[in-house]
Amino acid sequence: MPASQGRATVVTRHPATIRRVAQSLGAVGLSVTHALAPGVLPKSEFGDFRVAVLDLDIDLAADPMALVDATIMACPGAHLVVVAGVDAKRRLMQTLASPPVRHVVPKLGSWLDRPPEQRQFDGPDEQDLAIALRRLLLPRSEPLGAAPYLIDGFSITESTISSSNDKDAVLNTVLELAAALDLSDEKKRRIEVSAEELLLNALYDAPRGPDGKSLHAGVDRRTPVHLEPGSHVRLQYGCDGRNFVVSIADRYGALDRPPVVKSLSKLLDPQGPRPTAGISGAGLGLMLTYSAANQLVIHALPGRFTEVTAVMHVSGSNRTALARGSALHLYLDGRL
Repeated sequence: MPASQGRATVVTRHPATIRRVAQSLGAVGLSVTHALAPGVLPKSEFGDFRVAVLDLDIDLAADPMALVDATIMACPGAHLVVVAGVDAKRRLMQTLASPPVRHVVPKLGSWLDRPPEQRQFDGPDEQDLAIALRRLLLPRSEPLGAAPYLIDGFSITESTISSSNDKDAVLNTVLELAAALDLSDEKKRRIEVSAEELLLNALYDAPRGPDGKSLHAGVDRRTPVHLEPGSHVRLQYGCDGRNFVVSIADRYGALDRPPVVKSLSKLLDPQGPRPTAGISGAGLGLMLTYSAANQLVIHALPGRFTEVTAVMHVSGSNRTALARGSALHLYLDGRL
C-alpha cells in the first residue's frame, strides 16, 4: 500500500464514478471521504483536504461555476479536480474560469454529443486519473517528459531542436514510429497535429529575451528562427501500445494559466476558431493539441521551463479514442 498522502473527497451521486475516482485516490495513498453534494461535506479547515474531486453531474441544471464555488468553500485549500459526463466539453471548459480548478477530466465515452437517454454517468479513466494525481503529489522542479504516461521502463526517444530548420526532420521521426506501429491514418493525423503544434509553440511562442518579452511575437511561422545555446527544445516520444505520448519542453517557462484558458475557450466559440496562416501567438496551437489528445498536460516553472505533453490513446478504434474526450492537467506553480 502507498504511504498516506493525506485526505481527499469525492462529490458525486453515481456509483460508477465513486468507484473509479476512489480507486484513483486510493492508488496514490489518499484516504477518501464521499459526499452527495458540496453542502453536505463536513466542515473543514484550510488544507484539511489535499484534493477534492467534483462531479458536475450531481446536478445537471446547476451552473458549473456554482458547484465549483460551493466545493471550494467546503474544502478550502484543496486542489480541485472536476469531472463531467453530460455536455462534458462545455461544462468542463466553463470551470476553468476558477483558478483552483487545475484538472478537468471527462468521463469515459462522454465527449461525443449524445441524446438525453444516453447520458453518461460512468466515470473517468481511473488509471489516467491516478497518474495525474501522482504527479500532483510529487515535487515538480524538473520536466518529467513522456515517462509518466508509458509503462515503466518503456523505451523513449529523445531529440533536441535548436532551430525551426530541425522541425520537419524531427516530426518525421515521430510519424515514422506511428507508421511502423501500423496506426490508422486518423490516429497518425492526431499525433502529427499534436507534435507539430507543440513544436511550433516551443520555437515561436515560448522564447523570451532578458526583459521577459517575446522574441518572436507576430513572426510568421514560415520564417526561420534559431534558439540560443542552452535554450534548445527537448522532444520525447514513445508508445507502449496503449498510449502514444509526445512531450516537448522549452527553457523559458513563460506559459501561465490565462493564455491556456483563453486558447481552450475557443472550443466554445459557436463560430469556431479562425486561424490565420503562419501567424505566431494566435493561441490555436494548444486548442488544436487538446482536441487531438486524450490528455493535455502542462507543467511550467516561471523562468525555468515549460513542458507540454500530449497523450493519445491508440489501443482501440479512433472513434473510441475521440469518445474518451480530452482531459487537461495543469501543474503551473510547483506547489499543491
